[in-house]
Amino acid sequence: MPDLNLPGGCRGFALRRIAPVGDGAVESVLHQAWLSNGRHVLEIQGNSPADRPELNAVIDAIICSIPA
Repeated sequence: MPDLNLPGGCRGFALRRIAPVGDGAVESVLHQAWLSNGRHVLEIQGNSPADRPELNAVIDAIICSIPA
């Protein structure tokens, strides 16, 4: 989901970063997105466990559903 062109006019880009943790804990995925509709800029961040792909998909769906 690097380049975003959402319905309603929001455009931007998104990144996913794996955040390793110590002590045997589950790695975390940091979701970041930057969107603009020409007047406003929105930065979104979400975090989810790397071993839960359904939660990663939910965060992606939330980002892609943001209206202008």
